[in-house]
Amino acid sequence: MELNEEVEFLVMACDGVWDMVTDQLAVDSVAASDPHLSATTLRDRAFLSGSTDNISVVVVYFDPAAVGDHARN
Repeated sequence: MELNEEVEFLVMACDGVWDMVTDQLAVDSVAASDPHLSATTLRDRAFLSGSTDNISVVVVYFDPAAVGDHARN
């Protein structure tokens, strides 16, 4: 995937999340969450869906202006 101005965030999570949450559900969940709580929201969604594996989530938000500058260089 090319990093450009349309990329808002990156979700990094272990299989305890991905076993229970689809890619699209993760994107929708993060997009609808407060940025300060999005990783916690996604972690809780996996846990409440029955994950019994390790559950770790990191959400990285990109600054559109910085990404645009990088893409042009």
